[in-house]
Amino acid sequence: METINIGQQIIEAYSEIFQGMFSGDVSIILDSLFNMFWLTAVICLFVGFILFILFIVLLPVIMLWGILRFFIDGVAAFFLAKKTGYETPYFGFIPLLQDFLYITIPKDELSMFFVKFKDRKGFAYVWLAIEVAVYASLYSLPVLGPLIYLLWLVGDSKIRYDFLNLFIKSIPPAVTVIIGIFIPTVYTIMLYVCLGKTKKSVV
Repeated sequence: METINIGQQIIEAYSEIFQGMFSGDVSIILDSLFNMFWLTAVICLFVGFILFILFIVLLPVIMLWGILRFFIDGVAAFFLAKKTGYETPYFGFIPLLQDFLYITIPKDELSMFFVKFKDRKGFAYVWLAIEVAVYASLYSLPVLGPLIYLLWLVGDSKIRYDFLNLFIKSIPPAVTVIIGIFIPTVYTIMLYVCLGKTKKSVV
């Protein structure tokens, strides 16, 4: 059986198009354009099939790692909350309430998107409601949802920066935001670095 060399056929199709343009033969140009359309469709189907297989294979792995990382973060958050004398450190193991813990443990004024909030607990309730709405938009708004989620990630990374800043004073806020958006696993490592800090270093 003759092997189909798609790359070679694409080159030949381009060559035939130029040949038809110089010779003025419209039929050659139309045939070449049809071949280009067919080759493009084959490539798209092949790439789509590969991406679908990767999605099917990787989705369970990604979901499993997300659950595992949440639990790993929760262990660190639990012990860090106990270190600060927080009344309900077990919030670290509960979805949404883990973020509530990150927001309410620091006692200083919260600055978010150039707005300052003195009542961290009140802000936490509002932020959790926003978080639920953001995740809902992520799955219901194809284009706008991811943009809203990205904006929310910036705010969420600022919250995590405030929490880390209780233990590690030398972390630039921009670094924490970038890590929170693009390399969230590094944040997990930073939580465990915080565990090595003494209670005296906590404000």
